[in-house]
Amino acid sequence: MSVDRFCNLFPRAKFGNADKKWFPRWLKRYSSFINAEGGQLSVSREQVIAFSQALHDNGVFAWQRLQAVRAVEAYQNLVFK
Repeated sequence: MSVDRFCNLFPRAKFGNADKKWFPRWLKRYSSFINAEGGQLSVSREQVIAFSQALHDNGVFAWQRLQAVRAVEAYQNLVFK
């Protein structure tokens, strides 16, 4: 499923304001990281770990990496159910 679909479903989900602001941004960054074609995202343990490691390597704080991983998890829960 696409990032656009997530962005359409996400505002109706019960998340805090900070999550509503940042989750779509993190998901778009994840999409770029895995080179998702046509917005179709795949989610695997290995991809998420590699994404988190890349964020770490780029100096992203731990709390932000956790938020990024939570964004991917939210995508998986909302879109894939």
